[in-house]
Amino acid sequence: LHQARELVYDVVANVRTPRSPPLDITDLGIQEHVFEDRNKARRVYWTEYVFTEMQVLADKIAATVQAVNHPEHDSGSHAPDEDTFQWDYSIVQLEEMITSIPPNEHLLPLRKSFDVELKKLVRTA
Repeated sequence: LHQARELVYDVVANVRTPRSPPLDITDLGIQEHVFEDRNKARRVYWTEYVFTEMQVLADKIAATVQAVNHPEHDSGSHAPDEDTFQWDYSIVQLEEMITSIPPNEHLLPLRKSFDVELKKLVRTA
């Protein structure tokens, strides 16, 4: 009886709740739900065009931030390091990334262009 009880406790202790599979962000319905949920406070609505353009903008911003923070790793590529950046589909994250770019004379025009592009996309949404 004691061994059976220990066996049951061991089995129960080792049971793990399976993780949910990652969201299939290629599914347009999931894109819409996630994007609108993350941007609810802004009352911004999903369109395929805006979502795609924001993904492109997010990659450009992330590559710039990465190059600024780690200039020794700058390969001239405009793609962010997959291990260090994942856009959470929120406008707030993009705004925070833009403001993290130093406003020095070399980067200020780029920072402003990212800001203008984001604002245009937000108005479009």
